[in-house]
Amino acid sequence: MSDNIKTILMVEDNPGDVYLFKEIIHRYRPGSFRLVSSERLDDGLFLLEKEMVDLIILDMNLPDSQGMETVHAVKEKAPDVALVVVTGDEDEQLGIDAVKHGAQDFLVKGRVPGFVLIRVIDYAMERQASERRLKESEMFLRSTLDALTSHIAIIDDRGTILAVNKAWENFARDNQADLSKVCAGANYFAACSEIHGDESMRVAEFLEGMRSVLAGETESFSLEYPCHSPFEKRWFFCRITPFPKPGPPCVVVSHANITERKLAEEALKNSELKLRTILDALTLQIVFIGLDHRIIWANQAFCDFTRHTRDVLTERNCFDFWEGQSERCDECAVNQALAEGRAVMKTKKTDDGRIWNVIGCPVRDQDGRITSMVEVREDITEKISIEEQLHHSQKMDAVGRLAGGVAHDFNNMLSIIIGFAELSRGCMDTGNPLTENINEILYAARRSADLTRHLLAFARKQPVAPKILDLNLVIENSRKMLQRLVGEDIDIRFVPSDTVWTVFMDPSQVDQILTNLAVNARDAITGPGTIVIETRNILIDGAYCKTHVYAKPGLYVMIRFSDNGKGMDEETRSRVFEPFFTTKPLGEGTGLGLSTVFGIIKQNHGMINVYSEPGHGTTFRLYLPQHRDSLKDDTEDEITSLYPRGHETLLVVEDEKKILKLCKHLLRDLGYRVFCFSSPGKAVRYLENHPVPFALLLSDVVMPGMNGDELRIHVERKRPGIRTVFMSGYTHNVIAQRGVLPHEADFIEKPFTTFELATKIRTVLDTDESP
Repeated sequence: MSDNIKTILMVEDNPGDVYLFKEIIHRYRPGSFRLVSSERLDDGLFLLEKEMVDLIILDMNLPDSQGMETVHAVKEKAPDVALVVVTGDEDEQLGIDAVKHGAQDFLVKGRVPGFVLIRVIDYAMERQASERRLKESEMFLRSTLDALTSHIAIIDDRGTILAVNKAWENFARDNQADLSKVCAGANYFAACSEIHGDESMRVAEFLEGMRSVLAGETESFSLEYPCHSPFEKRWFFCRITPFPKPGPPCVVVSHANITERKLAEEALKNSELKLRTILDALTLQIVFIGLDHRIIWANQAFCDFTRHTRDVLTERNCFDFWEGQSERCDECAVNQALAEGRAVMKTKKTDDGRIWNVIGCPVRDQDGRITSMVEVREDITEKISIEEQLHHSQKMDAVGRLAGGVAHDFNNMLSIIIGFAELSRGCMDTGNPLTENINEILYAARRSADLTRHLLAFARKQPVAPKILDLNLVIENSRKMLQRLVGEDIDIRFVPSDTVWTVFMDPSQVDQILTNLAVNARDAITGPGTIVIETRNILIDGAYCKTHVYAKPGLYVMIRFSDNGKGMDEETRSRVFEPFFTTKPLGEGTGLGLSTVFGIIKQNHGMINVYSEPGHGTTFRLYLPQHRDSLKDDTEDEITSLYPRGHETLLVVEDEKKILKLCKHLLRDLGYRVFCFSSPGKAVRYLENHPVPFALLLSDVVMPGMNGDELRIHVERKRPGIRTVFMSGYTHNVIAQRGVLPHEADFIEKPFTTFELATKIRTVLDTDESP
């Protein structure tokens, strides 16, 4: 049978009506319908079990059933088949009731023309099909909603809950809520109004959002909120959107349980916080960089180094923060790590003289793709400097042991040579021509003995007879001898401290030291010159010792021996205490003078360093321990606590990066706010653009482009009333004599200890300049 032919079941006990109906459909729709009929309801219900029926024409007054019972029986048997009921003239209300209970339409016998009957049939089947599709759609929607884990309700503008899904009902039931207040038919606004306490503010925000969507003021509203139970933490995400339907506005309210996501986010946030705390605690500079070299994140050490916040750094490139660099590095560790897909470490030297260890490392996602890079920077400048000092100290110790051993053995041989030579000379007659030869042997042997004494002094094995000495008296008594030694063209000036502590050493060793230093200065000065010898008491603290491996904390008497000779370059200065090292022509000098000084100082548990630049003279500083015991380790904190401190803002200008870094750390530890610049030009430009109220300028004296006094003049124009302290590796007297600084300038000599710097800064700041 064609699928286009519809089957109609007519349940009618009047054969004439059946015949008439058959004639009408044949006339108006020939070949469109197949008609089956029964006179009783039971037979009709039986046919419904056998036949695929598209439409039922049902008489409501049958021999075995009348009225609405007939309709109920048919709808129960075939709820999805279109139904048209037929009534008599006096039963029109019965037809209306039938439509209310599921019939698609009703007909009154004798009143329906043929074409109307056909129209009713078409309408009934179309309406039933529409109702079936609607029912299927509703079932699909209901199944879909019930399958969702989100709690969903449809609510109208009066707050009436029109429908809820199973997740909504289950959540209400599991949390022992009153179902009558939160399920279909209840008023949601009324249920929300019963919530009080801490949740009331959030509920008010939620209801306001719902009213905004209902009024069409916003397209949607969303809210994340906690909903903790006594047993667990829970979070939900609520979203309210319009529900399109005829009539009053409605909304769909969806509550999704986002507890797992929130717990994961919380765990991730805690993990990130721990990681950032660890990274911020490191002194290494750590930077996360995008593949375009833009900074993603940096730790606190990098922020402190650049003096920028993280927000500012994320707008910059990683190479912006290498001194003297404005574009990507040619041999960048990050670039090489990106290219090779592995961690790469390189050493980099920047324009400011710093030396860095740089590690570049790729960061990969779960699929192994490189998404970003990590750059780790470590300033190893100070570390290398300390290692070089240590290596030099170890080398000098090794050379000293070798020299001591050689001198000891050589002295033994010289004793034999001198002894037997004298015995031989004593056995010769007067006028023996060999006597002159023996005298030459003795002369050479005694000169060699002098050399071995120098070597023994360097090796700290020279026999001594120490006494308690006042160095001011010893030096004053040696001035005439030193003056004769250097000649009249060189002026020797002695600037003693008012009182100096006593030292315990052999006075002949002091004479040896002064003699060798004077000879060295004489040889360095061409024409007229000046030698300045100064003394003063000094405290060496732990901060100084950290950057000078040869130093030990304690109380010392310092002898500063300065000349205005030709000076030395760095290579010469680094070897100046080595035995037999000399810059004099071959045959002039033994190269043992300064090594002897070094050995004597070490033998007396002191320290010595030298500061010199070509064309700027040389300054030796000798530190001899005070006669009483040196400071014990447990007094270091007590000494540190006595340092003068402050809170003022200081401007520090120094072209030597290591000194600049040292000043920054020392002054900040003393409580000051410090701004550091590596050149006078940078400092002046900063003053012009930033109204920082500086209280004091701490400046080097000799700098490229502008000396310290010229800088002071510029700074005083911008900040009238600012105090100034100058610092230099040369003594104040030497600097003043050259006209670089006025004699009355406040001055501190490098190297200085924390105590010296703290005292000088505090003294200058506290000095009243008013007349």
